[in-house]
Parts: sequence; C-alpha cells; structure tokens
Amino acid sequence: MLKKIFILFFCIITIVFFLSLIKIDSKVSTTINTSMLIKKGIPNYITIEKNIGLLEIPKIGLKQKLYKLNSSKNNIEENVTILKDSYPNFLVLAAHSGTGSIAYFNNLNQLEINDSIILSYYEDHNIYEVKEINRTKKNGSIRIHKNNENTLVLTTCDPENSELQIIISCIKKESY
Repeated sequence: MLKKIFILFFCIITIVFFLSLIKIDSKVSTTINTSMLIKKGIPNYITIEKNIGLLEIPKIGLKQKLYKLNSSKNNIEENVTILKDSYPNFLVLAAHSGTGSIAYFNNLNQLEINDSIILSYYEDHNIYEVKEINRTKKNGSIRIHKNNENTLVLTTCDPENSELQIIISCIKKESY
C-alpha cells in the first residue's frame, strides 16, 4: 500500500513539475492535450498547440482563435482556417456558415462596407475595414485580387444562397 501511495505521489509531483515548465504568454493561449499526458499513471509526453492569433468581428459577435497554417487545428471542421498566409500583406481566412457549433462565419453576410474587423496575429494588433463584398458562384476556388495594401480576406458559403460564396476584402486601417 505504501508503495502505491509513493508511486501516486511521484506521478503527481512529476506532472506538476512538467506543467510548471510551460510558460503561458498572456497574448497567446496554450492548449494541452491531456489525453496524451498520462499513460498508466506515468507522465508520457505533453503536446502543446499555441494559437497564433485572434479574429474579432464585433458586429456579428465573433471572437475566434487562429492557428498556424500547418497546424492540425487549422482546419475548417474545427476553427476559422487560414487558407493563404503571406502575412503581413495578405491573409485569407475561411470558415463554415450555416448551422452548428463550427459555423463561425454564419453571420458574415451581415457585414457592410466600412465595418471593422480586429485581427491580433502573432504580436501585431490591427483593425481592418471592409472595403469590398463579392458573391461568386461556388466552384471550389475563389479569385482574389491582391493589391499593394495590407489585405485580409474572409470567405464562406452564402447562407442565403447555397450556390454562392461570399468574399469580403478588408484593408488594414490602423495598428495598435
């Protein structure tokens, strides 16, 4: 019995030690995959996946984390997804619309010219302004016109017409 208590105590101390080594930046949240943390009561390994940004669209009440282009969390079935990353000049984000918990861009069609979008990306904090809203036929690809300004593009299926795709182009207005 004493041996089991000692092993349990050792495991708890080891887990606390490893968790104390993880530094959490207040600007970047950290997710620990706890399903891989313990194997048979002994710490095995820790998987850390940091988000690299936060997309906020106050008009539609959206606040969603962004993950690196090559991250397993950067997929449309879980999050707002980075499709093209040439930051800081050009960033394309996509998400589902419709119903369900992953329909982050469901109300994107409510945006209008001059509406504000806040993007905290890596260490930069920027406010973008909607400059152009287009709807195109959905065919598996979108055409985006790049310009010399810092551009953020948001895209999703049109919730009002399933045959169309909404493409919203935004230009950086200010940094803070």
